[in-house]
Amino acid sequence: MRTGLVLLTLVFAVCFNTHVRADDEPETEQPTWEFTLNGESFEPHIVSSRGPSGPAAQGDLFYLESVLCALPEPGRYELETEEVRDRAEVVYCKDGDERRLVAAEITWTYEDKAVGLNPLQGMKPKELQGLWGLDVDWWDAEIARQVAGLTGTTALTVGAKAMDQNGDALPELSATTRCLCIEVNDNFHERKLDKLSKLKALAWLRLNRVAKQPLDLAVLRGLSELKVLDIRGEWIKNLPVLGELTALRLLRMDWAAEGEIVGEDDERHFERAESDIGFVARLTKLEELSCETVLVPDLAPLEAHPALRRVNANSCGVTKLPKTPPPHLAECLLLGNAATEADRAAFVKSCPKARVVTSWREAVRAALSGIDRILCRTGGTCHRRTKQEKDKFEIKDADEIKTFIETIDVVEDNSVFHCMCCGNPTFEFYRGDELVLMLGYHHGRSMRWLNGDWPGDALLTEKAAKYINALLDMHGVKYD
Repeated sequence: MRTGLVLLTLVFAVCFNTHVRADDEPETEQPTWEFTLNGESFEPHIVSSRGPSGPAAQGDLFYLESVLCALPEPGRYELETEEVRDRAEVVYCKDGDERRLVAAEITWTYEDKAVGLNPLQGMKPKELQGLWGLDVDWWDAEIARQVAGLTGTTALTVGAKAMDQNGDALPELSATTRCLCIEVNDNFHERKLDKLSKLKALAWLRLNRVAKQPLDLAVLRGLSELKVLDIRGEWIKNLPVLGELTALRLLRMDWAAEGEIVGEDDERHFERAESDIGFVARLTKLEELSCETVLVPDLAPLEAHPALRRVNANSCGVTKLPKTPPPHLAECLLLGNAATEADRAAFVKSCPKARVVTSWREAVRAALSGIDRILCRTGGTCHRRTKQEKDKFEIKDADEIKTFIETIDVVEDNSVFHCMCCGNPTFEFYRGDELVLMLGYHHGRSMRWLNGDWPGDALLTEKAAKYINALLDMHGVKYD
């Protein structure tokens, strides 16, 4: 792990934890955390359940390598990672001469048959109470007992294999579960989520491509404590139900869609329907809304919303913008939309204090202002194994850096797509010791901006792709 800001692998983490202070709000000293991982310092990207304006607090979420974790109490933590048969990862925290387990993956490998890899095997329930995060992608009786005994302080991730082994259903979980991520990412099975309604303590929930049938949002009814909801890549129905979740601060439903299957046999296909986000008016505490690629042509329901600070409406087919923007709006992403130039200009003028993004190229160039070093490394921007990555070359010359940045250009009309690989190599951009952003390179033709403004992979212009390919060839770097 490199010194500086670590941009994490799961793209749900869209809220930067910068506290926005009102003019009449007194300055208070905020709690601090200090982490080292395998001897090197890092600053995690934290998602706050209090919204984009909230300071970090115990229980907020961050990724520790590939495991979703809940933030412990403020303090200094020296962490070390280990791998179990090159598959399962565990993280320990040093405490003097002792060390304790704080994060782990339960996964599986295939020999003559599928075999579970459980690094918690034999551990007693009391030994698991200090876990910050647990990623479960294998299920058996012992794992069921271990998971059932977790307290609400552990961030829990449930994977596809664990659900498959549980009859394509969400396993029984502790009623105190506060943070749950269902990371299936396949849409192959008709998985049952009815047990969600029992988890009344849920404050944070992420659903990623859980099932091939429509995800009926009625399963979320009664989750009155839910503050963060992230629905990714789902076919959804009953969207107005979200208006009942009045505690929500953050709502993300990127790459989700309402609609239906039409046609017969080989002509069958999914046809998206327009989505009405009128329910947002009922969510008076909502500070962030992200509906990237959802078909939402009308953003008028956001007019004068009392709490919204950030809106991501990239690639939503937007034709109508709010005449009166939310008074606290700080950022609005509008890449790949159909609103007229005149309407966009009028919207920008109506919210002069907000950052409104309408150009792929200009967005990344603005983010790269002041860059003084570019590092090319192996590997992509997701499913990383940092110990196996290799630094290939650096660019430190100011003129070369300027040329590289100015060459990045995007075919904006053809850039709302997302290939299934993580990319290789990746370009890291530094300002001093700070890692500002990562651009993963894909197939000699496109780039992915990790946790950035782009709604998907950016198809480079022919000139830009030729420049980068020639640069990689010159340094002997292979690109996939």
